[in-house]
Amino acid sequence: MDVVHERCAGLDVHRAEVVACVRIGTGRRVQRVRGRFPTTPRGLLALADWLAEHGCRVAALEATGVYWKPVWHVLEATVDLLLANPAHVRAIPGRKSDMNDAMWLADLMAHGLIRGSFVPPPAIQEIRDLTRTRKQLVRQVAQHSLRLQKTLEDANIKVAGVVSDLLGVSGRAAPGPHRRRDGSRPPTGPDDWTVAGGSRSLARRPRGARSGPPSFPVAAPSGPNRSPGAGARHDRCAARRVAPPV
Repeated sequence: MDVVHERCAGLDVHRAEVVACVRIGTGRRVQRVRGRFPTTPRGLLALADWLAEHGCRVAALEATGVYWKPVWHVLEATVDLLLANPAHVRAIPGRKSDMNDAMWLADLMAHGLIRGSFVPPPAIQEIRDLTRTRKQLVRQVAQHSLRLQKTLEDANIKVAGVVSDLLGVSGRAAPGPHRRRDGSRPPTGPDDWTVAGGSRSLARRPRGARSGPPSFPVAAPSGPNRSPGAGARHDRCAARRVAPPV
């Protein structure tokens, strides 16, 4: 098989270290130099110096999660990098190890058998990260709105048929159990209610007011059917703020 790159490298990237293998072809002889470097900034700079020391200007690495990005950012200034899809450069089963993977990448790179993935320029990468973050946030807001709607449906509160957006202006302005449209606090118990003026409308008792039975302003009975002592009984009932017996 034809050799495209006489001197190249394969990088097996992990979270904590990078396993590197430099393949140097001289005629029919192939020499391999191996090394391990941490993924810290100092370790990646040492990797760049190590590749330059062996005269390696071409390298291939797998797209392993997000671990390949720091390696790419440090080495792209001095080395022509090729980002490989892990599914396209899978090694032979049964002989898989970190060093064997680096050697396998170097051999594939030497014969030009790796098709590189597209890596945009740094400015485009920043825009892509920003738009993807915004997309994730919008998706989380939609999921949270559906969760709220499900909770209200479980409580038999039919809001979805009235408000299109539960987190919109109309949904947030809807009166809830802890406020009214005028901002006042709704009653929380029977002591907070009084009957106003003999009608059936309920008025909230002011804070600090004395709690007790509701007052019914009923006129004293009069006429020929008035029983003896009705006036006195009415006065006593009015003093106790209770409705007189019928």
